Amino acid sequence: PYDIEFAGDVQAVKRPFAKESELYGQIQLVRGTVETLNRRFELERGTLVFNGPALAARVDLAAVLDVRLTGTLAGQSSAQITLAVNG
Repeated sequence: PYDIEFAGDVQAVKRPFAKESELYGQIQLVRGTVETLNRRFELERGTLVFNGPALAARVDLAAVLDVRLTGTLAGQSSAQITLAVNG
C-alpha cells in the first residue's frame, strides 16, 4: 500500500476536438510511505512534473528504509536501503 501526500499546482488544458486533456505544472512530496517486500519505506523526496499528456509526466521519487543488522558488517550496526524511481 501507498500513503503519499503531494502538493502543488497543475493546470488541465483540453484543446478543441482533442480526445484527452493535457496537464501542466509540478507537484512536490509533502510526506509518505510505501510498503513493499513486507517493509515500510519512508519517502524522502518526490517530484512529479507535467508538461503535456498525463502519462508523459516526469517522476523523481526516493524512499528509504533503515535496517538494523543482527551481526556486524565491518563494524556497522545498521544499513540503509533506498528505492528510487526516475523517468
